[in-house]
Amino acid sequence: NFSRPFGEFLGFLAEERRVRGFLLEGRRRLNRGVRLLVGFANSGRNGSAPLATISRRQKHQPACKE
Repeated sequence: NFSRPFGEFLGFLAEERRVRGFLLEGRRRLNRGVRLLVGFANSGRNGSAPLATISRRQKHQPACKE
């Protein structure tokens, strides 16, 4: 019977496409996260006070004089 392996092949193709779509979606999400991290680092370099500069500023302040 020809239709049965053909149906299984179609099912395999559909599964493959779903898996590939899932992988693409995951990669897209990963890229978005990386872009957010890179954007945060770049914005810090452009002077919007990231954690590093904040902690550096606190170091320069003298300890409580009281």
